[in-house]
Amino acid sequence: MLILIRGLFATVAGTAAGRIQPHSYHEGELTLIAADERWLSGGRDSAEDIRRRLNRLLGRGVVKRIVFKLGKLPKQERPGARPKREIKNAAPPRDVAETAAIIGDERTRKAFLELAASVAALRSTDKERK
Repeated sequence: MLILIRGLFATVAGTAAGRIQPHSYHEGELTLIAADERWLSGGRDSAEDIRRRLNRLLGRGVVKRIVFKLGKLPKQERPGARPKREIKNAAPPRDVAETAAIIGDERTRKAFLELAASVAALRSTDKERK
């Protein structure tokens, strides 16, 4: 679920997405990391809007609570950069259907399933090369 939230975060958080990023998700609680005190305060002010927008895309009640923490943001790759080989640690295919089933918005669900299919194709191509 966190991977999906990260993919949607720039859309729901707008300009704040550069200084606030999803860190963890567990049982409806989304933890966001803010780069500094100013963004921490601003993020808390907009937490309800972010939660509402995420739930509109993912399905009602997926994000029940947002918690903010101050911390160092991971480096962001430049737009269009090739993804790192961390794809191997993605959810196994059996979890894809379960995750897709809880996405409320049909267009988002379809995009998620297309992305999952692309990742699966990349994995099989990598296996063939070895």
